[in-house]
Amino acid sequence: MTDPLLLDLFRRRTPLQARLLEGEAGATLVRRRMKALGIHDPAAYRARLEVDPAELEALMTSVAVPETWFFRYPASFEFLVAWLGRRLASRPADARLRMLSAPCATGQEPLSMAATALHAGWPAERIEIDAVDVSSAAIAVARGSATRPLPVREPMPAWARSMFREVPGGVVASASLLDPIRFVHADVLSWTPADPRPYDVVFCRNFFIYLTPEARAATIRRVERMLAADGLLFVGHADHDARTVEGFRGVGIPHTFAYERRPAEVEVAPIRAAQPPRRPSAPLVAPRSAPRPARSPSHGGATRPVVATTGTAASLERARTLADQGRLREAAELAERCVADDGPSPAALELLGCVRLAEGDLPAAEEWFRRLVYLDPDHESGLLHLAMISEDEGDLDGAERYRERARRTSGGAGAEDRR
Repeated sequence: MTDPLLLDLFRRRTPLQARLLEGEAGATLVRRRMKALGIHDPAAYRARLEVDPAELEALMTSVAVPETWFFRYPASFEFLVAWLGRRLASRPADARLRMLSAPCATGQEPLSMAATALHAGWPAERIEIDAVDVSSAAIAVARGSATRPLPVREPMPAWARSMFREVPGGVVASASLLDPIRFVHADVLSWTPADPRPYDVVFCRNFFIYLTPEARAATIRRVERMLAADGLLFVGHADHDARTVEGFRGVGIPHTFAYERRPAEVEVAPIRAAQPPRRPSAPLVAPRSAPRPARSPSHGGATRPVVATTGTAASLERARTLADQGRLREAAELAERCVADDGPSPAALELLGCVRLAEGDLPAAEEWFRRLVYLDPDHESGLLHLAMISEDEGDLDGAERYRERARRTSGGAGAEDRR
């Protein structure tokens, strides 16, 4: 298990949720960092973290993996093309387009933003994109994308292909895409733009899920201050809940995860009176179901769930048996080892959520189920568990949104935005 003193240091020094480092999965990440430094004593590693910002950054990066790819959630970029075209037509001839990608990971997102702006008709010399990330390694990869290939996960839009050159291992970006982008190595929670003018568009996707509630609130307020009054905010499918995007409203276009400011004059519907929580009739321990199939590109570019290997499947079966016997701590440790060794899978994340729920630890259960629906957005059981937890917390509107998503999943519908 992870050193409790290290967890306390992580809470004090980072905006990330400390439970991301808890359990066997977190302990494995720490051991890997210690091995990379040649450190064997946990106390020595804590001391290193206290004085070495680069190592603290490396640990944060290992916890919050900067997963990204070109034109992630294709509907969001198709919507952005049209929106930018209208903005260009309504602005003075010398107006500049300012956009922010934070965090930008290894650069695929800001490059996609630049390609979209160029396709919408904006001249390259009038486009400004700030791409910010706390990982120096990710920034280095992004800056080298004109000479080193970046992998392509899904087909690019036809209109964007001419802006990239295919090479073995992926694509290389053209100079026209890189020229408008300024890559910045910084923590978005404390970074201040060199130019105080507001951004027309901000991408902050699948980032909030890693933050503590306090850091989430602080980040959305910072974004709100940096965004133009009539600007757009893009988040990820794991981020777009009412608490995260408070003060914004969805644009109403499926799969875009795009938000605009909520007008001050719009009247917010009153909160319904609290009702007794309704528990699902299904057992708390995750059912022994077949692995869910890989997702198709029509689901907004969501991550393909990991299918467990034979060894992992056997370990998870053992973990379920332990949970059925009431040996919850052992079940959780075994499932967390599966995540650490073979990566997250829907089966492992669901089991961990159910175990924490059985222990009465709703915050931990919620986090595991959030990670589950981040990995597999249409996971019906995960959505229903999140609905139940939201009800227990008094968030009846959030519970209804999760139930609606689950209903669409069970009915096979996919034409509506998942809110």
